[in-house]
Amino acid sequence: MMTESLINEADQLRQSGQLAEAVDRYLEAAQGREVPEPGLALKIARCLRQLKRGDEACRWILAAAADEQFTTWHAASTVLRQIAADHPLPARRKAKVAVLGSYTTAQLVPMLELAALQAGAAVATYACDYGQYQQEILDPASELYQFQPDVIVLAVHAGVSGLEIEAAAVLPQLIKELDPAVMKGTLLLSPLFNTSGFEFEQVNAIWDDKNLNTLGHGDAD
Repeated sequence: MMTESLINEADQLRQSGQLAEAVDRYLEAAQGREVPEPGLALKIARCLRQLKRGDEACRWILAAAADEQFTTWHAASTVLRQIAADHPLPARRKAKVAVLGSYTTAQLVPMLELAALQAGAAVATYACDYGQYQQEILDPASELYQFQPDVIVLAVHAGVSGLEIEAAAVLPQLIKELDPAVMKGTLLLSPLFNTSGFEFEQVNAIWDDKNLNTLGHGDAD
């Protein structure tokens, strides 16, 4: 009850614009917890961002991200972007990362920035428009080349369903047209995951009749 009372008091202080006092109450509520509750960590980070205490805010963002729930990461990555807009991120390394996809990457990119900070890196990101990855790669005048990324993440449908044929059709041709002379780093392409479903023209794998789209999401809790 004492912790809940402190958080309620801090919420009221924050709403009235008394951010420094709110931080003090939130920190008092967080004392004695080896792993702070992610919602509380995010409240502290938001206040510290508004107070222009970016390094401290980042530490609390990372504390919140210790919780691996999607909603927490979505909120934490949003606050991290707000911090990065007006404060250099406290990171040992920097990199430029381009994300190209055959589907929307709007949620992936901010979370990639958060994951990079966890690893001690601050990344500047570029994301191509929806489904424009092939044009971006093949056009030397595209924004991708102007961005000059250190790393490219190519996120395309890779035959998870046996009826998804786009990657299997496009990637072999893309490989032929890529020019190693203008590339650096490592490029990994997987044109097909569900080989049996692709061969027999069905969604599920032929061996166990399972849909790969429903697997690999972790435990329900």
